[in-house]
Amino acid sequence: HEGESRWAPASFIIDGYVYLVSGDDASERTVSRYLLGEPFVSVPELETVDLDIYPLPVAQELNFGDDRVIGSQLEIIDMKGQVVFRAGLNALTLDLSFLETGVYHLQLIGDDWTANEVLVKE
Repeated sequence: HEGESRWAPASFIIDGYVYLVSGDDASERTVSRYLLGEPFVSVPELETVDLDIYPLPVAQELNFGDDRVIGSQLEIIDMKGQVVFRAGLNALTLDLSFLETGVYHLQLIGDDWTANEVLVKE
């Protein structure tokens, strides 16, 4: 369009660096430079652990044989992928009498670990 100027943010790579250009207009722009291959965000990896969980299958009460579950977050997910129960654990036992008969995925997440189990409810 004649008489109008347009400004568009840009990104490009020069000599192994990624340059990101941003701003409201060409006179007020910000240029950021990142080494190519350098992570922009770092997410710590969680150690996957095996926990002693019993009895399996479970009728009413599920027991955990490891103290580290106390304070962890627990999710029970049905075969459709729906979270049917979510809670913070504060004991080594969990009453599952409310849960319908079926097969579920049990996920526990601690401060620096995670555990995944198949849970069969009788």
